Amino acid sequence: MYNLNEIIKLILGDMKVSKIKRYRDLYNNVEKICREISDLKNIDISDMDLYNASMEIYYNSIWFSDIYGLCRDLCFIDSETIKNIDNQEFARMERNYNELVEEINCYKEFQNIIQEEGFLNLENEYMTKLKELFCKMLDYKNRKYDKEKEVVELLEDIDLCYFDYDYLWTPLYQLLNGKRIFRDTVRDEFWTINADDVEYLYEMRKIYNFFTKDEDRYKNYNQLYDDIILKENQIIEDLYAEEKAKLNELYIEMLNFKNIKFEKDDDKKLESLVEKNYPEFLDSFIRLEASEIDVHNSYIDMIHTIRSTYEYFKKTYKNK
Repeated sequence: MYNLNEIIKLILGDMKVSKIKRYRDLYNNVEKICREISDLKNIDISDMDLYNASMEIYYNSIWFSDIYGLCRDLCFIDSETIKNIDNQEFARMERNYNELVEEINCYKEFQNIIQEEGFLNLENEYMTKLKELFCKMLDYKNRKYDKEKEVVELLEDIDLCYFDYDYLWTPLYQLLNGKRIFRDTVRDEFWTINADDVEYLYEMRKIYNFFTKDEDRYKNYNQLYDDIILKENQIIEDLYAEEKAKLNELYIEMLNFKNIKFEKDDDKKLESLVEKNYPEFLDSFIRLEASEIDVHNSYIDMIHTIRSTYEYFKKTYKNK
């Protein structure tokens, strides 16, 4: 392994150093941390140039994904373009490098904790803590739920009433279900990356600490998404269908308002007629369509878009 403290000192020098030397120092040190990461993650980057090595890390590691962007920037700099790079651009790349070094040190520190305390012990500890946290959060919202549920099942309840934090729940849910995440990449909309012990356990600890260190993050925050309340034996797909039907009824009301003839049982034609006769709502229809075709949107995303569209149309269509 390389001594990262020595590596980082090489690029924290005088800003008056020539651009070419500054670039070469940064490039050489980024090469070193690429090898450091590949050693930590057991990723084979032998015989690869810097750009392809960083891409291999990006597609095979949950951590250290920022290495790809940094290496891409460095590899597209040549003797001509380097003249046009100002100090701010150099500082940005050096800052990104320093953050990667910190990430490596954090990874190694937590790796040591796992070795000392044991993977299973930490997994049990974090599962217990997350369950306690999720029960507190659901109690705060006065939600009805089964306290005997496992963490991953409670997470489904949490997502219904704390969807603003879905960016945290989604990777956690994926990790708990299969110790992997799906990343949106240029290769695939759902590229699968398997997690190692550090990536798996650290995500649980991170989420637990995030909400316990500041309870206002779930008690008093700027909530964008409405809480989703399901009826007994109702699933989220049923609620989505209800909201769609409610919007279609509004379409009928809007068409009747303008005395436009229509076929009531053809939902697509209803929507098309409203769009045609209320051109001022074009942006809303574009958002509605985009929400439904986006493969990354959940039913909660789509319900939120339908509800906001409904409220906007209901409030304004008679004034248009």
